[in-house]
Amino acid sequence: CFLFLNIWQRHPQFREIVSEAWSKEVYGMGMVRFYNKLKMVRDKLKHWNREVFGNVSSKVARLNRS
Repeated sequence: CFLFLNIWQRHPQFREIVSEAWSKEVYGMGMVRFYNKLKMVRDKLKHWNREVFGNVSSKVARLNRS
């Protein structure tokens, strides 16, 4: 499951992370290659999100309880 957070777009590193991940060499042709590139971007964004934003879902739930 992959959830894109709009807040990412405002972060100064966002475009760099996506561009770096998209430019990596992947195997396959046509849609397989496209899928592999999207998967690479997804994995990099998930990792980056944990490092920069932490667990957003738990933070939102905690704030809603306050």
